[in-house]
Amino acid sequence: MQRLDTKAMVEGAIFTAITALMGIIIIYIPLLSIMSYIWPVPIVIVGYRNGLKISILSAIAASIIISMFTTLANGAFLVATLGLPGIVMGYMLNRKIKVNIVVLITAIVLSITLVISMIGTIYIFSPSVFEKINSLDTALDEFIKETKEVYMSFGADEETIQQMLDRIYQMYEMLRITFPILIVVSNLPLAYMIFKLTRLILKRLGYNIDDMSSFSEWGLPRNIRVPALFLMAAALFSKYINISWLSIIAANISVLLSFVFLVIGISVVAFYLNIAAKKYQIPSVAKAILAIMIILIFMMFIPAIGIVDTALDIRKWASEFREV
Repeated sequence: MQRLDTKAMVEGAIFTAITALMGIIIIYIPLLSIMSYIWPVPIVIVGYRNGLKISILSAIAASIIISMFTTLANGAFLVATLGLPGIVMGYMLNRKIKVNIVVLITAIVLSITLVISMIGTIYIFSPSVFEKINSLDTALDEFIKETKEVYMSFGADEETIQQMLDRIYQMYEMLRITFPILIVVSNLPLAYMIFKLTRLILKRLGYNIDDMSSFSEWGLPRNIRVPALFLMAAALFSKYINISWLSIIAANISVLLSFVFLVIGISVVAFYLNIAAKKYQIPSVAKAILAIMIILIFMMFIPAIGIVDTALDIRKWASEFREV
C-alpha cells in the first residue's frame, strides 16, 4: 500500500510541475493564453489515476508554485476557476460515472467557479464596475429614448418604433433572466474539449475510458425524455401565469431545453446524412457542406426535429426500416 501511495505522490508531483509550468506560461505569455482552456487536463489525469486526495494536493501545490513566480491572486484564480472543475472531472471519471453526466456536471462547476472568480476579482480590484452594472437599466432607458427621437426625426411611424423598442426591452429582460443557464450552455463545449483531450492522453498511457457516443446517435436517455418534454411544455405555458419567480425558472428551463433539442435536431440531420452518404457514396467534404447548408437554411425548424425525435425516436424507425 505504501508503494502505491509513494508512486501516486511522485506522479502527482510530476503533473503538478506540468500544471504550474502551464499556468506560468499562460500568465507571462498572453499569446499562449489559449492554453488556459486545457490547463485542468493534468489535474483530471491525476485524479483519474490516483484519486481525489492526490488531485487536490496537486492543484494546491500548483497554485503555490504559480503564486511564487507570479502573484498570489494569479495562483488562486487559476486553481479556483479551472482547478476545481478538473478535480471534479477526475473524481467522476475515477468513479466510472457516465461520460455524458461527467461533461454536464463539469460544465456546471466550471460555470459556477468562473462566475464566483469573476465577481471576486471585480469586487477586489474594480468595485466601481458593480455600480455600472446596476446603472444598466438607466443607460438602456436613455438609449431607447434617444433612439426613438432619432427615428421620429426621420418621420418614422411612432407605433412601429414602439414595437421595435419593446422587442429590445424584451430581449434585454430575457438576457438578464436566462444569464445563469447561458453561462452553463457556453461552458459545455469547454468541458467536452477537456474530456476529449484527457481521454486521448490517458489512452496513450494505456487507460481505456468510454467515449461519448457518435454525434449522429446523440439524444436524451429514455428515462428522462418524457420529463424533458413535460418541462418544455410547462415552461412554454408558464408565461400565461403572472408569477415572477416562476417565469425566471421557466425561462432558464426553456433556454436549456431549446439548446438540447437544437443539438438533438442537428444530430438527427447528421444521422440521415450518414445514411444518404453511404447509399449514394457522397464524399465526406460534400457531406459536410450539405450538412452546413441544411442547418443554416432550416435552423428555425431543427429544434422541432429534436423534439419529434425525443418523443417518437424517428432514428430508430430508420434503423428498423434498413434492417427489413
